[in-house]
Amino acid sequence: MPAGVVAGAASRVDNGSLGAFFDRLFERLDTTPDDRLHVADLSLGGASFKLRCSNREVLKQYSDRLAPSGAATAPGGRIDIIAAADMGWTAGQWAEPDWKMHHYDESAALGGYLATYPYFDRQWIVRQRRSGNAAYFLDRMEDLLPWDSGAPVRVPLNWALHTAKRRMVHAGSLGVDGHGVLIAGPGGAGKSGTTLAGLAGGLQTVGDDYVLLDQHEHPTVSPLYRLLKQDAAGIARIPGLGDRLGALTPNWQGKFEFDPDIAFPGCVAGPLRLGAILLPAVAMQARSTLERVPRAEAVRYLVDALFGEFQSRSAEDLLFLTGLSMRLPIYRMRLSADPAEIAATVRTVIGDHSS
Repeated sequence: MPAGVVAGAASRVDNGSLGAFFDRLFERLDTTPDDRLHVADLSLGGASFKLRCSNREVLKQYSDRLAPSGAATAPGGRIDIIAAADMGWTAGQWAEPDWKMHHYDESAALGGYLATYPYFDRQWIVRQRRSGNAAYFLDRMEDLLPWDSGAPVRVPLNWALHTAKRRMVHAGSLGVDGHGVLIAGPGGAGKSGTTLAGLAGGLQTVGDDYVLLDQHEHPTVSPLYRLLKQDAAGIARIPGLGDRLGALTPNWQGKFEFDPDIAFPGCVAGPLRLGAILLPAVAMQARSTLERVPRAEAVRYLVDALFGEFQSRSAEDLLFLTGLSMRLPIYRMRLSADPAEIAATVRTVIGDHSS
């Protein structure tokens, strides 16, 4: 049996055996019947996915946090979340002594795979290019990365939904009557707080963390997850929200995760036609203010804001954002301390750009 295959007591994987390791993994997954696993069929971003997991509770949690869309028009493939210990397999140990990621990428590509670098011990996220199927394969299910449940199967979804004019992006959104704005910014900029203020003010959202941005016709944004994240201070700024949410356990960042529809019934929208992009900045002003951002500056900011959570960014991503900046106005929104005033300002922006 070649070095680095899934079976065996000492499954060590290096650049030379990486392709064989992935081949054997997908051979095992392909020949594992659905009735040995827990399965959910989902439509996300217009594509149909079969989500399989070796743990029933994890599948339920992940399925509940994904936001199914309407009828799928394209196959998205199979995504497996498999713990080797659940199956009697061996997860494989990365044996290269350094972090020369370009060598890893080249080895995966030569074998016909797209894979994230295995920073974490005996954890593999990989997509088979030929079949379009993907896997999150790890030693034990309790070793799932703590942030993964906040955006389940984010990396495989990003791979599957990626096209020249479509991207999964790290952004929030607000809208009304099918029109809306994209809200972009790094952690601490006020993105989640702006989204939460808008929902409290009667606006809708397709997501607060990761959304699907499409430029095939007019720029639109669609939902992928049913989840909001907010810290205790942000929740306290919205009157009565803490009572509606009840007792919650903070996540690894100290934030609270909840289904937005529980807090604000009816707030989850379908696709929103975008009229503008807002770049919030916490300013604690008496009133929020808007300032048009020049295109070149906006593109530089958006590259990090929208794609900074993903493993790599490309020249194609830069072209994608340049095209977006030519189609939508981009505003720096310096935020007030009043959630109701923030919501009213966003509503005005949506109205002014909804033609």
